[in-house]
Amino acid sequence: MAVTGWWQPGPMPGRRGQDDRQEDLFSVDPSTNTMHALAGAAWPPHEAFPFNLAGSAVRSVVRADLAGSTDPLLVAGYSAIGELVDFVADWEDRHHPHGAVRVLLGAEPFPTNRYRFGSATAAFTEEVQRYWEAQGVSLRLSAKVLQALEAIDGGRLRCRFIHGSTTLHAKIYVGERAATVGSSNFTAAGLALQIEANARFDRDSDADRYQGLGAWVRIGNEA
Repeated sequence: MAVTGWWQPGPMPGRRGQDDRQEDLFSVDPSTNTMHALAGAAWPPHEAFPFNLAGSAVRSVVRADLAGSTDPLLVAGYSAIGELVDFVADWEDRHHPHGAVRVLLGAEPFPTNRYRFGSATAAFTEEVQRYWEAQGVSLRLSAKVLQALEAIDGGRLRCRFIHGSTTLHAKIYVGERAATVGSSNFTAAGLALQIEANARFDRDSDADRYQGLGAWVRIGNEA
């Protein structure tokens, strides 16, 4: 089968210099800085295949799809509380009064050492400000955390956890415009730092695959 487009198979390990093909994961010496060595390669379109490399991050695509949707679904085997708080605050800032974020997890979110969750856009009533100040909580440092708490109290954030001997390992992010599936957990490593492989299906141009991943919306509602 002929291979066309952005990808061409690279040389086998130990055979560098036999042709002019670009470096790939099989031709790069694993003892070197792999990310640096691969940064100059011709990678696929980031919008279609979100990855973390050469200044691109999965987070920029996935977060935009989720935060811009009225009823986003986040399915992740592993997640980090800091990433979840940042995302929910972003979603709240975009004002979805009749929507809800649905989160389906396979494990308890990883904790964070961050102590700053400030926001330049979050707005609270004077009553809310006085209440939290009386509790000794700084809105300047904790605004995003309070946004997440308000989303939970208002029924706009619903979280589920699949427990038992069969664990959830999937990573699927479904928004109104597109859905992404792949290897990226909802952590800083998965969304920005590690070598990841994901595929994003646009609702209009790839409707069949987008609708196929929509089955997870039903699972998220029923879990």
